[in-house]
Amino acid sequence: MGSVDGDYVSDIVFQRSISEQFGAELAIGPALALAVGQIPSSGYRQTLLSVAMVVLVFSSVFRFLAFTDRFADPERVSRLTVRPLQISAIICLVQIVQFASIELSAFVPSIETVGLSLLITLLGTVLFILGYESVFQTYRFSWGVLYYVKVVSITQSIGMDLGDVDAVTEFINSEDSIGDSMKTAVSLLLIQVLRAVYVSVAYFLLRNSIPEEEDNPYIDELQTWVDTHRDQKPISDRASIGFALGISGMVVFPVYFVLSWTLSWILGPVLTVLGVVVVMRLLQHVVNVAYISFGGLRYDQVLTTNARSVAIDAMYTLVVWVMLVWLPFG
Repeated sequence: MGSVDGDYVSDIVFQRSISEQFGAELAIGPALALAVGQIPSSGYRQTLLSVAMVVLVFSSVFRFLAFTDRFADPERVSRLTVRPLQISAIICLVQIVQFASIELSAFVPSIETVGLSLLITLLGTVLFILGYESVFQTYRFSWGVLYYVKVVSITQSIGMDLGDVDAVTEFINSEDSIGDSMKTAVSLLLIQVLRAVYVSVAYFLLRNSIPEEEDNPYIDELQTWVDTHRDQKPISDRASIGFALGISGMVVFPVYFVLSWTLSWILGPVLTVLGVVVVMRLLQHVVNVAYISFGGLRYDQVLTTNARSVAIDAMYTLVVWVMLVWLPFG
């Protein structure tokens, strides 16, 4: 299962054809643009919103035409349009969030715009996830499958069972020098910790979310893995997911704090910038879920963990900051 390409999770979990995926994008993009168009705006803000709405609508149309054309390169078109589609949708959502914050500011005048926008975004994201899961029942399942694929991919890339002490020891001792052996040991330890995090998250999400389908080998494989892990795991479910969240927080928080601190040199107070980063990431998550679940985006196109992804987040944060702080609303 883990050896399949980036289309795997979307194809197996959501089971939509190409025409259905890009047909849905033709509905999502214009609907969001139409909603934002009802909110009054002017000046540079209106210009930015107009560009975002045009890009959102026309990129959806362009993606649909490219994926239904016999001679176009759909993979290239998809790769080139992911980021414009993503940032345009985020800009539109920021407009909606800020409209709500302006309307509510009279009731909570002590909270500044960024803080109120953060609270509204948090609440909106939670409601979106709960509503999505209650209606479609694939939020936990899809993310659980994604992390399961990561577990399998790590296992396949290593080529050995990290639980086999003798095999691991032999592999470490096979290095030419003590220094190389130490580097290998540290690398394997980090990989094992990463794998443990993926296993904990995958199990936590999949344990009660796998649908009941007969004669489906993928569902059977997932259920077998969950049952096996349930019997073998040495700690409780709460401790397991707590460990995963703790390790993830130790990695993610410093990265985004450093990003916020760096941007604060040109934007403003570091905590305010951090709040904008959180708003951006939450709205980005909503966009990703919507376009992966119903549209043609894939997990591997939007979930990257490298310097390029941090640079993209920095650019997105700048755009959201401009919307929330620099450009007057209305």
